[in-house]
Amino acid sequence: MLRRIVYLVLCCLSLVTLAQPPKNTITAVAINHVPIAVTDLAAVKKVFSSLGFTIKEGRAHVGTTNCFVKFSDGTYLEFVQPLDSTQEIGRFYHDFLKTRPGGSELVIEVESADSVAHYLQRKQILFARDHNRVWKNVTPTQPGAGVFYTEYADKNWRDKPEYTTHVNNATGLGPVYYLAADQDDATRHFEKLGFTDAGPTTSLQAPVRAMTIGRSRLMILDAAEPGRMADFFASRGHTGICGLSITVSSLDVLEKRLRTLSKRGMLTLRKDDKLYALLQPYALFLEFSTPGTPQTHR
Repeated sequence: MLRRIVYLVLCCLSLVTLAQPPKNTITAVAINHVPIAVTDLAAVKKVFSSLGFTIKEGRAHVGTTNCFVKFSDGTYLEFVQPLDSTQEIGRFYHDFLKTRPGGSELVIEVESADSVAHYLQRKQILFARDHNRVWKNVTPTQPGAGVFYTEYADKNWRDKPEYTTHVNNATGLGPVYYLAADQDDATRHFEKLGFTDAGPTTSLQAPVRAMTIGRSRLMILDAAEPGRMADFFASRGHTGICGLSITVSSLDVLEKRLRTLSKRGMLTLRKDDKLYALLQPYALFLEFSTPGTPQTHR
């Protein structure tokens, strides 16, 4: 009888241990969204509407105003314009825009904010935590971290179809491109923040270091060899997030729109069954591909 009781206790302890997130890993789901710092929100809405995206209006809060492009898979883009630099978030974007516009951070959706906190403590990375009824955030406080982590209360929530349905057939956020002054340093930086080094490959006619986190990829370009679409950023000394890959169900509608925009001065390119648009005012390029299209080219 005693042996059975001990066996049951050990089984229960094992189940509890399995239910708890490991303290030395980040239980990442994916890159959930990318905040993009801009100086003129009205101009952004016009550009992305012309590309066939549905815009969801945001609101003024903590010194900023924003709007969104949301996708049916739960990922999205957030465009943020600072209004008041005396408030915390407004100050962050105001200061960011002193260097350049464009993608400011990667927001990583995680299964457990607690597991992220344990992981960062183990790595001796300082961080801040905040939460509300919708999400729990864990944000590394080291300068230039470029990442924060979010655990959503409702992990299955999706926005209304009216906000996630787009004329250009966009369905989700794919790999994010990052231009680094030193590719090896950037690889080590993101590894420390929970990314996995997937090794060297090529994309956009340039050497790339692929990093994974959850089901997402971060493609690190070397500023010394940026390739055609990233030349614009390297020539201006910009580093950081420089490109966003967006999955579309068909390229047909989008190609017609890009052809029109190309005539108006927007640099566009078709390469390896993908479409590219260079958004110079936002220090970003967009890569459009259909499901199943290889994201890298060896």
